[in-house]
Amino acid sequence: MKTILLSLALACAALGETTEDGIYLRSEAAEAKKVAGTDGREYGLGEKCAFEIKQARITSQDNANLEFWVSLKVPFQEGLDSFKHVLVVKGKAFGQSGSGSEANTASWINFPVSGKENAEAVAAHFGTKPALRAHPGHQLAVSFIPSRKEFDAGDPKTVTLRIENVGAKTVFFQVGGRNRAARDNQFVFRATNGDKPLPDVGSDAHLGGLSVIRELKPGDVHEQEIDLAKWFAFEKAGTYFVHGSYVLEFFESREYTQVAWEDWATAEFLVRIAEKRK
Repeated sequence: MKTILLSLALACAALGETTEDGIYLRSEAAEAKKVAGTDGREYGLGEKCAFEIKQARITSQDNANLEFWVSLKVPFQEGLDSFKHVLVVKGKAFGQSGSGSEANTASWINFPVSGKENAEAVAAHFGTKPALRAHPGHQLAVSFIPSRKEFDAGDPKTVTLRIENVGAKTVFFQVGGRNRAARDNQFVFRATNGDKPLPDVGSDAHLGGLSVIRELKPGDVHEQEIDLAKWFAFEKAGTYFVHGSYVLEFFESREYTQVAWEDWATAEFLVRIAEKRK
């Protein structure tokens, strides 16, 4: 414990009269200097920390480039807390949200940042630029194909998602990552019988899951079978109108770890349930 306290003490020093840009310990003391955060909160500042920033990553978290994630790599800090630090840049405060480590070689301190201008200011402070999302130029033909023209009520209701790259550019997207659950929640379905929506009999909850990056060259087709019985009961005979969607997280390559764009592969189709046989 003495080693941990000494390590953090050496990294942080007393706060001066002016609020300089940098990382501070969060303070709940009544006399602590307060700085407004972009999240609507007010942060009390304690000692300023002199972390050696080995790497700074500022990555967009949405297609509109409004929400960002700041990850700062510092020398390994044993006992580094996940919420006790505040990043201050140009008079604005950003509360810490998580930390991590690479064995005993390095640690990471994370801060969410809202607003492109704020992200650019934070990036400039650390001598880098934010990684923005941009449309990858994909052109995909999407369809859901039922395995049968007509299903019996008690049978699996399998359909095949078919994504064809009809464009001139190779695309990379994630398959999996939401399938550690009773169903694969990379899929989303809505079904109606006439004007009445069918209730979802499953759950959207998942614990992540294994995933791979799928490379789809021009002319290539990705197919994936799914059972609609995990979403709907289809208890009555008739024709059901179904809208199917599949989350597409695009990457620049198989090796790239940052999402370049998020989209949906969507299509409408019919599911027919046969009358019960006597």
